[in-house]
Amino acid sequence: MMLSRHQQHKLQVRRSAARSDPEKFVEDQWSTIENAITAIFAEETSQLRFEPTFRAAYNLVFNGKGDDLYSRSTALIEKRVALLSSSVAAVSDDEFLDTLLEAWQRFHRAMLTIQDVLQYMETNYVPEVGRQSIRDAGARLFAVAVLDEQHNRTRAKRLALAQVTQDRVDGSGNAENVYALCELLATSDDQRYVELVEKPLIVEAAEHFERVSKTMLANGTCPSYCEAAERLLSEERQRVRRFALARSTEDIEREVVSVLVAKPAKDLIRMPSSGAVDLFDREDLSSLRALHHLLSRDAASLDVLREVLVAHVKALGAAAAETASPSASEPEPYVVAVLALRRKCTRVLNGVAPSDDVLAHGLHKAFEAFLSACAPACECVASFVDRLMRRGAEATCDLVFADDRSAEASTSDASVATQQGGKYGVDALLDNIIEIFRYIADKDLFATLYRQHLARRLLSGSAEDSSGDSELELQFASRLKLECGFQYTAKIDAMFSDRRVSIDMNQEFTRVLARSRQPFAFSVHVLTTGVWPISAKNPCVLPAPMQAACGGFEDFYHQMHSGRKLTWVTSLGSAEVRTRFRARTHDLFLTTHQAVVLLRFAARDDAVSFGTLATETGLEESELKRTLFALSCGKHRVLIKQAASKKIDTSDSFTFNQDFTAKSARVRIGTVAATRERDTEAQRTRATVEGDRRPQIEAAIVRSMKAHRAMDHAQLVAEVTQQLADRFLPSPAEIKQRIESLIERDFLSRSDTDRRVYQYET
Repeated sequence: MMLSRHQQHKLQVRRSAARSDPEKFVEDQWSTIENAITAIFAEETSQLRFEPTFRAAYNLVFNGKGDDLYSRSTALIEKRVALLSSSVAAVSDDEFLDTLLEAWQRFHRAMLTIQDVLQYMETNYVPEVGRQSIRDAGARLFAVAVLDEQHNRTRAKRLALAQVTQDRVDGSGNAENVYALCELLATSDDQRYVELVEKPLIVEAAEHFERVSKTMLANGTCPSYCEAAERLLSEERQRVRRFALARSTEDIEREVVSVLVAKPAKDLIRMPSSGAVDLFDREDLSSLRALHHLLSRDAASLDVLREVLVAHVKALGAAAAETASPSASEPEPYVVAVLALRRKCTRVLNGVAPSDDVLAHGLHKAFEAFLSACAPACECVASFVDRLMRRGAEATCDLVFADDRSAEASTSDASVATQQGGKYGVDALLDNIIEIFRYIADKDLFATLYRQHLARRLLSGSAEDSSGDSELELQFASRLKLECGFQYTAKIDAMFSDRRVSIDMNQEFTRVLARSRQPFAFSVHVLTTGVWPISAKNPCVLPAPMQAACGGFEDFYHQMHSGRKLTWVTSLGSAEVRTRFRARTHDLFLTTHQAVVLLRFAARDDAVSFGTLATETGLEESELKRTLFALSCGKHRVLIKQAASKKIDTSDSFTFNQDFTAKSARVRIGTVAATRERDTEAQRTRATVEGDRRPQIEAAIVRSMKAHRAMDHAQLVAEVTQQLADRFLPSPAEIKQRIESLIERDFLSRSDTDRRVYQYET
């Protein structure tokens, strides 16, 4: 596009004054800005025109005088803050904070206006050269001149701290002044905030709350201390927010927790009459929960609480063993005490800290520890289960839950106590027993003992009905299977299976007997060898009718199962013999051996010697003595011993007691508990279990060595123990013996370079 000569003349630009006289240009522009800044500080801006000031700043920056403008502006601001510092320093302490904060607020408002006036410098020059904004520079100059002045600094720190302290004491501290001071410090430098507020405040907080803590410990109880400490911590958090101390929240709370929680934790936990142990014993769940919540703020303190509770539970378990004198013959006192302690721990754990897995694990280990320390604990639990099955669920529930029901006698829970799913019913009882079973280390020993008791229970009833297979038996066996797996209860399940097979077989055999017109009923339990914990002894010599019945059953059985061998175990049988005495006829319930001995008197009126009975019955001397003692020296004496003593001797003679009588027509002749033989049987059972453990330990060793090829002794012992922990806990000495045995048999060898390292031999 072409322009006319006239238009070209009108577009000509005049030379800038900065080019003709640069110094005068700068002074003129600065004079405008200086007057504006002075008026702004004096708060005389009503007549101030901002457009010329803005244009002056623009001209200086545009013409490369940004450095000059920035330096002169900060110098003018510095003079202003020097005057403010003097005026603030001159006031009294009562007016100091108000004066300081008012000066800062006025200065801050002025700096915002100055920043607007110098906006072109702020947006173009300052970012380009990387300097502070004029507002931040002013805040820094104010802090240096006013807050770094020694007298002002000392008073600001002292007076701000006094306001916070006063607020802690009676809540009358001036939060607004402290809030504003913190905001002032936050805009200047973090280090000033730390030095003037944070450090002194933390020190003062520690001193204040330490005094409060000592007073509360000396004059209060554990629950009252926890309540007061929670209130103080809450108030301190609110105070931090009100006084604009948010950046110090963690540091202040950490110090307060250290003083109120960590330092007095041990004294608080062990406080006489109201400490953690007393709260546990009283089951004061709300107070114990408050203590746990308070100590949860400090991990070390919470660990102390856990250790105290776990140690106390161990002590209670040990005390139960001393008080109840646990034994297999009288297991109820000890087992009931352990079950009650377990329920108490469950209530405490659920009511105080249901999510505290560390405490739950500690309590678990406590039960394992004191049950392991009590040698007969496993036998006691097994015997207790046996009595439960014999006595019945309702009677055992009454025994186990008696204290719990008494505590809740006024509630509706007691009315459903004996129901299957009730709070104190069968399910709860079985669950309690399984919980204690979990803590038993020798689970293989328990399984052996349980099978021995189960065998006696199943064989004590008639083989023609399933009364022995009670619902309670099956429920407990099912729980054992869920707890330990199918393999653990394989033999138990096989025992129940044999029981059911025997029932079906005896029903068929009964029909056969009916056709043969046998004069008495006869039933047989057929047991699988290796499943039942029974040692086959030499059977006694049965009377001819019994022998005929046994022969008939053998013929019947071999027709159904050819190639199988039957071995008669007469020591576990029972009989019902109708006996005619002078006064009346009684039905006597006897063991098979008692029946065999009694039938030897059927056609005799004279005395029969011990030696004759031994020859005719084929019973061992100890068994015959027990049998004769039950018949002649027990509660129901159907035989008369010639010698007037309660000890059976081989020289004794016996006669049938024709004058025997009893109130009931049906009389059960008891058996004699052979204490020495029972102890021998317990020792034999333990020896059998220990013998069964050896191949299991060796198998675990071989598995580990086969996987690793080479392992040191400690590592191998740890891995083997872990593998077998679900069945039993082998001792390091047992593992070492099995290792030596494997070395002798060339399964393992020792390393040539390190004798503690074993190598697997392929």
